[in-house]
Amino acid sequence: MRLQLVQIFLTWIHCCISINLTKDTGIDRQESVSIQYIDEASVNRRERRDTNIFKSDLKFSLGLKDQKFQLNLKKQNVKTSVPLYMYENGFIVKQAARPEKEVVFYTDVNHLASIGVQCKENEFQDQCQYILNGRIFLNGQHHVIKPRSVGNLSDAENHHLIPQEEQGNKTLHTITQVLYYSWYNQSTGNTETERNMAAIDSIMEYYAYVINDMNVHYASIQGVPWDMEIVYAGIYIANSPTKSTWTESIKYLSSGEYIVDGEIALDNFKAWLETNAAQLPDYDHAMLFSG
Repeated sequence: MRLQLVQIFLTWIHCCISINLTKDTGIDRQESVSIQYIDEASVNRRERRDTNIFKSDLKFSLGLKDQKFQLNLKKQNVKTSVPLYMYENGFIVKQAARPEKEVVFYTDVNHLASIGVQCKENEFQDQCQYILNGRIFLNGQHHVIKPRSVGNLSDAENHHLIPQEEQGNKTLHTITQVLYYSWYNQSTGNTETERNMAAIDSIMEYYAYVINDMNVHYASIQGVPWDMEIVYAGIYIANSPTKSTWTESIKYLSSGEYIVDGEIALDNFKAWLETNAAQLPDYDHAMLFSG
């Protein structure tokens, strides 16, 4: 496998990023709550009833013990059904659409709520019983909302509120000298030392943004009893070729560009991590950024 040095992004999983779903998820501390749909049309009889089940705005009353909260949910443009492709007999083939489980996604920024809403048709009434699954922030803590029982939604306490456990995965970022020089050449300073420190500061700040962006994406995962978080465990910056042996020791010139064998580079990186384990911070996942 030959890859251009300036384009490769190498990653080696040291201990597998994993989410322990068997860990205590707070089920023993779950609360039964009452979530009731607020029908604006029935509150204000002059307002025309909207026949659309999944309106652009949905309001719910959430009763938790002696507390009352109002959820003002805004409909989001997130689809659960997307084109599905798989590799078959040497070709990429588009698969037939799977049966769609209608879930419409909503948010409430005031409660940091990200909710998937479904509709259960009522056998005896021509109306919808809303089923909510997702996450919400109440009383200073993140929670999961889930229905108690699909067949028992008419009960006063029709949903569970489950405290979320935080699962953190510590990442170690390793930066090759190619990237370091790229930042160094953009840095300002009157001396080499000042430019070096400016480059290092910029690199550390940039990868903090990368971690933050990853956490935003993990936070968007709906209806799970855990809170995934990437922790910035540390960063190693190679500021010279001799300190970036994973790639520098195996690169060679081809058609005017330096290239490396990605598999060999990963093996080198793995060996370096093992050799220097005592000098590196504790981490779950190590990543090598090379260009």
